[in-house]
Amino acid sequence: TPAIRSFYRDLISAFPPFNGPDALTDDEAEARLAQGFPVTEYTVGGDFVYVGVSWSAADALVTTVGELAWTHRLAVAYVSDEGVIVRPPEQPVQSASSVRVDYVVQHSMR
Repeated sequence: TPAIRSFYRDLISAFPPFNGPDALTDDEAEARLAQGFPVTEYTVGGDFVYVGVSWSAADALVTTVGELAWTHRLAVAYVSDEGVIVRPPEQPVQSASSVRVDYVVQHSMR
């Protein structure tokens, strides 16, 4: 969806991918890691983004994902926690079978 694509483009500026078509080179990824900056695993589908980082970068990722998801009006499913789904405001509660919601999924890797 356009919102997912825009969200992804914004997110990779702070959390660049080490996989996929937008991946850093091996040298770039190693340099970022050596400086203590995160590199990120992404899986992108038509209506979701799965994001994985090391635990040391998880708090920063959760904050950034939350801010960007709010901006792009996306729901976030926090799969590393208790499976909480945070939806944008003013989105009525409906049964899962009656509404399609774009999801951004954040997961931290150990």
